[in-house]
Amino acid sequence: MDINNEFDEDSDQNSNEPLIQSLYPKWLIQVEKKRAEAELIRAKAEEHRASVAAKSAEAMLLQAEALRHVSEAATTQAEAMTRIAIALENRNRDNISNPHHCYKPLRSAPKW
Repeated sequence: MDINNEFDEDSDQNSNEPLIQSLYPKWLIQVEKKRAEAELIRAKAEEHRASVAAKSAEAMLLQAEALRHVSEAATTQAEAMTRIAIALENRNRDNISNPHHCYKPLRSAPKW
């Protein structure tokens, strides 16, 4: 075996496969292969869960931003309603304190 090829995984795996099969029973090799496959499946599932969690966090961030905009709109609407109420109150106060300034009552509808 060449020292440069000693760390070459592909050649080691191919050259060591008959050696491994002679050292370990076939059933044990199969069990280890199944264990490695199960571990790979678990790792992929964890990766998927992490991806879903990241997307969920991003969606929550967007939802929080939208709620902030709704809150700002509600604040603006409340401020506008307050200004309208103050204006109506001032108009009503002016009408009470200066009755000559009030609107004239409507004439009765003509009789046909």
